[in-house]
Amino acid sequence: KNRMTGHFFEGAEKLLEIWFTTTTSDTIKYTSRNDLRNIPRDLIEEVLNLVNCKVLQYAQSATTDTYVLSESSMFIFRTHFVLKTCGETTLLHAVQPILELARDYCDFDIVD
Repeated sequence: KNRMTGHFFEGAEKLLEIWFTTTTSDTIKYTSRNDLRNIPRDLIEEVLNLVNCKVLQYAQSATTDTYVLSESSMFIFRTHFVLKTCGETTLLHAVQPILELARDYCDFDIVD
């Protein structure tokens, strides 16, 4: 008999993309505080632990913080956040912590 000694399942690709704004954005321009890239990296990594991902590489540009993850990639821009994963990740576990971090560190109180 030919038996499989384990199983392999990559899992479906998952995408979480959240855009933010503030209740004050109609009356004033965004301030330097209104930037998701202000969230400390160690807190981002805590969220990724909830999703079952680890940071393998990190790069920063004028507009984007880019993370290569053990289970795909993440991009953080001024007003939006993109997390693409595959495998056995628990992507939805990131939603509430990201909303809280966006509020606490960036004054973003509205999902756009």
